[in-house]
Amino acid sequence: MRRVFLIVILLVAVLAVPEYTANPSGEGDGTEEFVCGGACHGDPGLSAESLAQLTITPDRSETYVGGPLSVTVTAQDMQLSDRKLAGLFLLTSTHGVGDTPQADGWTILSDGAGGSGNYVEQRVTSSDGSASVTWALRAPSVEGDYRLITAIHHGGDASARMAVDEVGVLITVGPVPENLPQISAEWAPPTKTLVGKEMVLSVPASNSTSVSLEWTSRGAEGSVVMTQQGDAWVGSLPTALSATEIQYRVVMTNEIFVESSAWITLSVEQQDILPNAWAFRFQSIAIMFVSLALCITLNRRFGRPAKAGTSEIKSTFNQPSTIPMAPVQQVVQGIDMADPRRPLSWSDEQWVHYGEDYLKGLGGGV
Repeated sequence: MRRVFLIVILLVAVLAVPEYTANPSGEGDGTEEFVCGGACHGDPGLSAESLAQLTITPDRSETYVGGPLSVTVTAQDMQLSDRKLAGLFLLTSTHGVGDTPQADGWTILSDGAGGSGNYVEQRVTSSDGSASVTWALRAPSVEGDYRLITAIHHGGDASARMAVDEVGVLITVGPVPENLPQISAEWAPPTKTLVGKEMVLSVPASNSTSVSLEWTSRGAEGSVVMTQQGDAWVGSLPTALSATEIQYRVVMTNEIFVESSAWITLSVEQQDILPNAWAFRFQSIAIMFVSLALCITLNRRFGRPAKAGTSEIKSTFNQPSTIPMAPVQQVVQGIDMADPRRPLSWSDEQWVHYGEDYLKGLGGGV
């Protein structure tokens, strides 16, 4: 019964195992404040200094409310760990709270890696040991001067390391020029797609007489004229047949202006084949039973035979004794019950009460 109960517990444990996605290294791309959520490399105050040289380069120093901006951050001369992993930040300060561009009203349209966060991790494989990330942003809805800075977290020489460029760049956000071609602030450009899938863009552009898509990928480049369908302009990017990245931007024109969006990175990825969790669970059950059977087989084949110990001792004590015993001479109240002088016809009671007198009458002692 105990074995059955144990097997039931093992089955429940195997079937109750949740599905997890393993992350072998790094925190992963996303939106992170300067302290990286306390998870990337721990508290910045406890990190060692990094010798990385950081540069931040915008494609313009002035834009307008809701206007485009591209910012490229490059890091060089890093002392990296064996994993060659570096995490780059786009920030507005080093306060640790509310220091992301989003907190200042910026919208990150693309982080250059298929996402829209201010933190990007890269595995440094370039010959010069540098890492570079380009963010495409939409300006805040409030005019003013905004500072953008950058930072880097990485491991190296068995220590967590960090460097910060707190000077950064100053971007002036001004009013929207009259009749300027614009893309609706509600538009979220696609940043990910799958290999072999056609990518059709529908861009809500206003004040435009013509709109086109310009793209570049691995040295190839091209332009696609978009067609107007209601309030949106529609066009397609080339279909990729392998995993790659495509940079594209929207170019809008009218009689006065030629305006373009920031360069946006579209990450083309292979479709993930998700494993069947139940297949793994049944496999675990099979392995469990095989292990149990192997243990039982080995125990029967190589286990020690029962010793002539407890069981034999118990049987010995439980058997009746066969040792011949000398007859016990019974004496009651000073008279020998087996005295040969006792008359054969006398009972024990008679012999006990009258035997002493009988023996005295014979002239002998008890």
